[in-house]
Amino acid sequence: MGVEETGDVVVVDILPGILEKDFAEIQKKAAQVKGLVDWLHVDVLDNTLIKNITYNEWDTFKPVAAEFHLEAHLMVLHPQKYLAPLTACGFKRLVAHVEADHIREFLIEGRKFGIELGVAIDGP
Repeated sequence: MGVEETGDVVVVDILPGILEKDFAEIQKKAAQVKGLVDWLHVDVLDNTLIKNITYNEWDTFKPVAAEFHLEAHLMVLHPQKYLAPLTACGFKRLVAHVEADHIREFLIEGRKFGIELGVAIDGP
């Protein structure tokens, strides 16, 4: 979520989150917010850091990336392996968990892709 101050007005970006195993459900949820938001937040789980798996056929996101800016929340142990496939299909921001392996390398390598990068920190 981004916050931008413009004079006396504060603009807040709200990113609808999508955590799905089925691409039809992802499309359905994207359609529900089309025209209302610019960004979609897609949760990515591969059964490594978090014991669950989400939809992971990245090329199918290309049409979604044509309509929205895409952010991936990488709830995975090895986030660097997602840099190339996700940026190739249009993701503009990748956020990995601080608990992931080689988080520093993820951030260093990620800069080469010209996207926004972030680190998620779990609260207490």
